[in-house]
Amino acid sequence: MITLFRRIREKLIASGSATKYLLYATGEILLVVIGILIALQVNNWNEQRKQNELTNAYLVQLRNELAVNLENSKNTAQFLERKDSLLVKILETDFTTTDPESLDRSIIFTHMNVGVLTLLNDGYQNFIRSTDEVQFRDQELIDEIKFVYVYLEERLRQTSESINEYIQRIIYTISDEQPWFYRLGASSFPEELKTYLKEDSSYKNEIFISKVYYTGNHLASVHWFQYRGDRLYHRLNEELGSRDTSTVNPGKLFTAFSDSTARSLEGKYRSDRGDIEMLLRLKDNELILEQNGRVYDILRRYNGDIYVPDRNIIIHRRENGDLYGYGEVSFLLKKSE
Repeated sequence: MITLFRRIREKLIASGSATKYLLYATGEILLVVIGILIALQVNNWNEQRKQNELTNAYLVQLRNELAVNLENSKNTAQFLERKDSLLVKILETDFTTTDPESLDRSIIFTHMNVGVLTLLNDGYQNFIRSTDEVQFRDQELIDEIKFVYVYLEERLRQTSESINEYIQRIIYTISDEQPWFYRLGASSFPEELKTYLKEDSSYKNEIFISKVYYTGNHLASVHWFQYRGDRLYHRLNEELGSRDTSTVNPGKLFTAFSDSTARSLEGKYRSDRGDIEMLLRLKDNELILEQNGRVYDILRRYNGDIYVPDRNIIIHRRENGDLYGYGEVSFLLKKSE
């Protein structure tokens, strides 16, 4: 090719035609420029491909980590919901004081087994450190990731620390003041312990405060993480598409209710004192909640409970049809006739 261009140039010089030579020179310069531009474009394509591969690698790590956190949140939520159920029974004196295991659990399960959610965040830290390097441009997705891994992680951390501090204080108080404390876990219990669990007002106050820490603070934070984390998880799935190679799949934590379940839930509900009322009804084939003139969308949680995203409330339907709500406050509603 170079030899061909040299021969053409030599013939044009020999012909003495300046115009033809200038045209040839211009064409040769254009060819060189076009070649340089093509080479630059190919280089840019290669760099972009490397950027995309690096971005996907960080997103896959983050997505896999989030999947593990969501799975862990299921276990934590189940543990705390069981704990809340026991706390309610103790407050209502609805447990068997003749059963050693029941007595033992009322102390050990409520005060000694904390059960808090701590998020893994290595994948998040790697992703954030890489955002400048890979020039990730989806700011909306970055903001959603930061909300889950900064705001909600801090909320979970603060509520878990509050629980630990409070429970340690309670355990020290009980161990110092109650002579039967060392016998927890034994096969028999003194009458003083049974009386303490059933009648001691200070213990009931401690249980009530524990319920606020566990249910109103930490469990509510876990529910919020589950909802926002589930949304982020599926958003990352869409971003990754077929490139995702995760082996952990927590599934979809929140879905719509089936028609039959929605119809069975429809109705008016109110508390015994009449201070809380709500209506569950179908609208455009979707179950909604109405309360105090406002309408809230609701979702079916993975275990069948009702979730109200705008208020971060979980509502569990008991076997007798009553609705028990977990949130910043707890409530019990019965279906009105």
